[in-house]
Amino acid sequence: RFLDQVLAENPGIHKILEIGCGGCVILEGLKNRGYDVVGVDSSPFAVKEGAKKGVKVITAFFPTPLITEKFDLAFHVDVLEHIHKPLDFLKQIREALNPDGIVIVNVPDATESIEIGDISMAMHQHLNYFTESSLVAMLQSAGFEVLQVVKAGYGGSLYAAARRSENAKGNSIPRNLDGSEAHDRFPVLARQVLSTFDQLVASIVKDKSASLGFYVPLRTLPYIALTGRFSGFRFFDDTEHWHYREFDGVPVTIENFADLQKEPVTHILIMSLTFGDAIRKKIHASFGDRIKTYTLSEIASGSVL
Repeated sequence: RFLDQVLAENPGIHKILEIGCGGCVILEGLKNRGYDVVGVDSSPFAVKEGAKKGVKVITAFFPTPLITEKFDLAFHVDVLEHIHKPLDFLKQIREALNPDGIVIVNVPDATESIEIGDISMAMHQHLNYFTESSLVAMLQSAGFEVLQVVKAGYGGSLYAAARRSENAKGNSIPRNLDGSEAHDRFPVLARQVLSTFDQLVASIVKDKSASLGFYVPLRTLPYIALTGRFSGFRFFDDTEHWHYREFDGVPVTIENFADLQKEPVTHILIMSLTFGDAIRKKIHASFGDRIKTYTLSEIASGSVL
């Protein structure tokens, strides 16, 4: 919907580049609507899917000399958080655009996590974490005029649209724009949240009549890694392809909601800021007060102790 909105507001867009195009699903839809589309992706899967869908895919990492044309729009989904030098990456995208070209950026939203000291956002494959202010600052510093930044209606993502600006200097990010104060507070807050988490888990594990489960285990991993707790609990998640699998280094089988219904625990920590309330309602609808639940927001606030 965000992409459609940008396209509707900019009828001059014809040539579109997707960086990290994967299965070319979005590009196929755009091609069928009459846009001239190109994808760039280093994966052989992307080339194979592009061939099936009639989408041109350049097999390379961006930037690449294999891209010899300019585009009206470039976009990428969940890419910038993986890039070693994101500011340089955005400057290179700027050079691939026509003078009034637009870039659309989709990244995980770390705004709330950084504000409250939540380390669950720390994914092993993510090199960068963006707030609304730091994403705006980086786009401006890369030579773009930011048109809008919005939070996703579902899931924890930020969508930004920015236009190439000929007046932008493209210098380093000004400290007064990049959210540095929140970043500076983060380590202090994170230690407090981690301490609360550890005390809560210790009190449950110590109770021989209690049993502990974590919902959304991917977000749990940074906490158990830093507290050194790798057993004495169960993992639950609604992601189908994780069912009965394990994360490397943590020998705990991932179960689903049906498993929880068959064999309930007494306490569950719901380790998601985005879906915490929804998961709690789901658990409460099936178990009532038989399972005591704690959300990550409550842990971060310290109200659970």
